[in-house]
Amino acid sequence: MKTWIQTVAALGFITATLSVAGIASAFPISTQLTGDPRPFSPDNLIVDVSIAAVGNQATFTVDLNSPQHPNASLGGFFFNVDIPVGDVSLVSTVPAGWSLTSGTNAPGSGGASFNFQVSDAPGAPNNSVTNTINLIFTLQKSTGAWLDADFLNADQSCSNNAVLGCGQMGAHLLSLNTTGCIDCSISGFVLGATQVPEPSVMTILASGVFGLWILSRLRGHRNQPSASP
Repeated sequence: MKTWIQTVAALGFITATLSVAGIASAFPISTQLTGDPRPFSPDNLIVDVSIAAVGNQATFTVDLNSPQHPNASLGGFFFNVDIPVGDVSLVSTVPAGWSLTSGTNAPGSGGASFNFQVSDAPGAPNNSVTNTINLIFTLQKSTGAWLDADFLNADQSCSNNAVLGCGQMGAHLLSLNTTGCIDCSISGFVLGATQVPEPSVMTILASGVFGLWILSRLRGHRNQPSASP
């Protein structure tokens, strides 16, 4: 019985260790894109992005969260992944009417070039993405399952304007509020980098600590002197 419990505890610790090392399947991914700090561009732009990967499909949720720009809309979403462009295809989008393009210079970014762009077809009905309507799209990987490394190790795309900076993802926002911003454009760009949410890592680490605790308790019990007959 002790041997079985020790084996389970050890396997739990090993699994947790391998997961932290990135050998397990993809974690949830999240990031927040912010900007635009360039002169003559409206600031206080915020876009929250989350990615849920299951097997060979990864679903992106792009959420405009810019209350200071109540009429803001998404002109295009841009991103890099650390796999060949030909291994990625678009499965579905909500709203409908958005398409995937590879190899693109992002409008409004000041020359930042990303591997992929998701944008809507001009004039298509009911395809606007705003502060109240998210863009949700699913990508399929042609070979193997998605891994956290596919997102975390993606290249950075940089604007020619150092003030805007670099990011693995970006979004072009339109119809912005220019009140108090003299001679400002009505569009802007936001950038951000992907990251693994902390709770996922902490859960894995907690599992490993629990496994070690079980092993230590069993060792302590085994080393106790036997009771006299």
